Amino acid sequence: LDLYTANGNANFSLPSKDYHVVPPNVSRLMKDRSAFRYFIAPGTANQTILDENSEFYDYRRALSLKRDRLVYDQNMLFGLAAIDGYESIKGADQERLIKKIVSLDSLNGVRILDLVNVKYLVSAWPFQQRGYKLLALNRGPAKQTTFLYENTNVLPRAFFVPKSAFMPDRNEILDRISQPGFQPRSAVILEEPVDSPGGFWFTSEWFYPGWRAYVDGREAKIYRANFMFRAVPVPKGFREVKFVYEPLSFKLGAVISLVTLFGLIMAFSIIFAYNKYK
Repeated sequence: LDLYTANGNANFSLPSKDYHVVPPNVSRLMKDRSAFRYFIAPGTANQTILDENSEFYDYRRALSLKRDRLVYDQNMLFGLAAIDGYESIKGADQERLIKKIVSLDSLNGVRILDLVNVKYLVSAWPFQQRGYKLLALNRGPAKQTTFLYENTNVLPRAFFVPKSAFMPDRNEILDRISQPGFQPRSAVILEEPVDSPGGFWFTSEWFYPGWRAYVDGREAKIYRANFMFRAVPVPKGFREVKFVYEPLSFKLGAVISLVTLFGLIMAFSIIFAYNKYK
């Protein structure tokens, strides 16, 4: 009763063909088969909400605008990865990284978006920074404008780095990777000294409990690198590096679930046998 009295006018009904609209920018990114992430320029998501309100009673047009700007509550429908998301609970490292990026006055010479594999940037306004090429300029139904840029200096999701730098203070690491002159391919910044003559395999995936790494089939330690990502020491020469998600919590949960399932089967069997006996 509460839901319908408070939000009854927010329940839309429209043909499925209108809901499955794929705007131009989404179509462009879906054609890119490489591993990449995208980023929405600061203020663009808020501006989209304001623009969406002007089109609110034409839901198809409002939805098209939101999707064309790749707003985060739509990207999973199309298999697109962003560096931010639509989660109710976010990690502290992720929040600090995003806030740091948003606080920057300029990206000229700054490679933090390159580091996190951001290949495309979406903005509601012109974005004039070195290394960002305008791919498309789309005008919405009420003259809302969407700019899509390609980052020509984007780094791969994972890459080899020949050496490391030791920096124990995590605040200093975040400041360092956000400054002009930081070269992600030259050295990976670690929170403890590590000697690896063969270098490091770096991936811009979250350093998170439960991940295990294997180099040529042998388990290797994962180090927190460049503030919140992963690096694994590798010997010299061609190597195979494999990451596997094996959290203890999952294994415990699986055991508990199996024991519970077995207990339910036994309980139902006993009840069935007792009723049959009666």
